[in-house]
Amino acid sequence: MPDVTTKVHRARADGVTWQEVLAVAASCARSPEGRLMGFFYAADCARWFILGEGGGPNPAPVDPDRVFELRAFDGTSEWRWVRDGEAGQASWISVSASARPSGNGWHDLEILECASSQDLLRTSFLLWGQMVSGKATPGFVQLQENRLGSFEVPEPSGAPPSEGARVVIEVEEYFGRGDRHGNCQVLEERWVGLDWAPVPEGKSA
Repeated sequence: MPDVTTKVHRARADGVTWQEVLAVAASCARSPEGRLMGFFYAADCARWFILGEGGGPNPAPVDPDRVFELRAFDGTSEWRWVRDGEAGQASWISVSASARPSGNGWHDLEILECASSQDLLRTSFLLWGQMVSGKATPGFVQLQENRLGSFEVPEPSGAPPSEGARVVIEVEEYFGRGDRHGNCQVLEERWVGLDWAPVPEGKSA
C-alpha cells in the first residue's frame, strides 16, 4: 500500500493579543467532537483551560496581563502565541487547509509535506502527576505530584484506567531530510489532544 502524503499547513500573525488568537481559533473549522484546550504560561505558574461557550478560556488566567505564552489545540489545529511587548506573535499549524484562520493579519508559511510514513511520528508526552480523587472543576481531572502539588487538566475522553492514572499529550512530529547524507530533523510538531497513559505492563488497570 503506497504512503499517503500528509500536508502540514502553517500561518503566522504579528501584533496580536492572546485574546484575539483564541477568538479566531473559536471561529475556525474543526472536528465536531474537537474541544479547544490548552494552557497559559506566566512567570510563576501555568494553567490549563478549555474554551468556554462564550469564546473565552475556562478558567481564565489569574492575571491576563502576565501571560507570556499560550498553546492551544483541538485535534485539527494547534495555536501558539508568545508575548512581544504589549501584544505578541501567533502561529497556526494544521493538517486541514479549511481550518486556516481568516483575516488580513495572517500570512501563510511554507507547506510541509510528509511523503512517507517515516516522515510522520505519532508519539506522546507524559504530564507530571497522577490522578487523585477530589473535587475537580467540571470537565477537568485533578493530578497530584509531590514537587508540584495538585493541579487540574482537561479530562481525556473515556474512563480512566485506574486510580492514580496518568495523562499524556498526543503529538505528531513531522520530519524532513535536509542534507546529502540523508539525516533528518523535526521540522514541526503539533499537539493533538490529551489521553490516558497506558497502564505499565505488569500493573493491573
